[in-house]
Amino acid sequence: MKTNKIIFMVFFLLLCSKSAFAKARYITCPEKYPAAIRVPLGDAMIMEFPEKPKHSLPGKNAFDFQYIGKDIGIKSLRENSKANLFVYLGKKRCAFKLISVSGKADDI
Repeated sequence: MKTNKIIFMVFFLLLCSKSAFAKARYITCPEKYPAAIRVPLGDAMIMEFPEKPKHSLPGKNAFDFQYIGKDIGIKSLRENSKANLFVYLGKKRCAFKLISVSGKADDI
């Protein structure tokens, strides 16, 4: 009986390990060409920056933005939406292309 529990736990951990231990995606600040960011439809994601963004310029109203310290929370409001997001950090301008997806999104 104890062996069955151990086998079940190992099997369960193998199934969960891919999503449970997924690593965040790291992106350097793209200044010229926007980095594509896949945002989950109807769910929120966080973009963390090394310092508090001074300003940001979001595109269309297809995404909702919340600013919390060094983070920007983003939620996709519409299916198949795309928008540019420019974030200003010190003397740098970072460019991102937000893409609303219903499938696999980024962990930033």
